[in-house]
Amino acid sequence: MKIALSTGARLGEIQSLRWDDLDLKKGLAQLRTSKSGERPFHFRPHWERAVKVAELGNFRFHDLRHSCASYLAMNGASLLEIADVLGHKTLAMVKRYSHLSTAHKQSLINGTFKSMVG
Repeated sequence: MKIALSTGARLGEIQSLRWDDLDLKKGLAQLRTSKSGERPFHFRPHWERAVKVAELGNFRFHDLRHSCASYLAMNGASLLEIADVLGHKTLAMVKRYSHLSTAHKQSLINGTFKSMVG
């Protein structure tokens, strides 16, 4: 789950990774294909059990991809940078994926208007 959240990779992309795709010293993973559809093991039962134990409700694996985009946005990544990380071809798709948290928006507004309100 950590690799999904920190990279925004799709489930199929993560499952298709092989050891020779990884550079652990540099912290890099080379994705060979996109939307590969390969399934080296049956993932769903493990995912569903983890979601149930964590009491996450209706949480899908793909939601981690949206979370990655949102965390990148809230930490100053540009739409172009997020598009590059997630492999999006349009900025419209990036806007669909990245959502700012309420706390982040509140902090942004307070920081912007602090000097005006005094």
